Amino acid sequence: MTRGPCRTPHAFGASRRSGCELLVIFTPGLDRFDYFRTLTGIQAGEIPPERLAEIAPDFDTFFLRSQAWENARNA
Repeated sequence: MTRGPCRTPHAFGASRRSGCELLVIFTPGLDRFDYFRTLTGIQAGEIPPERLAEIAPDFDTFFLRSQAWENARNA
């Protein structure tokens, strides 16, 4: 696997008709446990989705709008 340049927008997602598993490896190690716990809580319906936007900057995560991404997700 290759690594892209820092601050390069990227995205991932599972097809609506399938699930996925995700393995994330950070080197050097970064504390992202609360971020991924929040994602899990959102997926389980235990945490409102708006919470992600609130904590994202704490984890250097910034959401961009992409027409190509929206088209693919709505297909």
